[in-house]
Amino acid sequence: MARVLIIEDEETDQFAYSEILNARGHEIVLARTGQEGVDLFIENPPDLAIVDIMLPGKDGFETIQEIAMSCPDARIIAVTAYDDRGKNGYLALAEFYGAVESLHKPVDPHELQDAVEKILAQEP
Repeated sequence: MARVLIIEDEETDQFAYSEILNARGHEIVLARTGQEGVDLFIENPPDLAIVDIMLPGKDGFETIQEIAMSCPDARIIAVTAYDDRGKNGYLALAEFYGAVESLHKPVDPHELQDAVEKILAQEP
């Protein structure tokens, strides 16, 4: 299956995403900060990255932008609880910076599975 990098500082969310994706056979790599995530991405690019917007230090916007600049074909899902779901909200901005999909927290397990499978089925 796929190698998925989860860049998330909340342990409960890290655990939830890992459990959902492990059950589908995906290999999981975890990062707690944006900088750690960027470093792991560049060192060994995953098939997909899940990036929280609210991260300590380098926030999710900067993280997504830096990953997208280093790898224009990067497949990134942005997640956040802080969004008005409008065209000018955090998730729309994350897509502007390079995310190909965005999900609102708390993330529904089926929504996450569907988004991951849809993105992985597409050509990079």
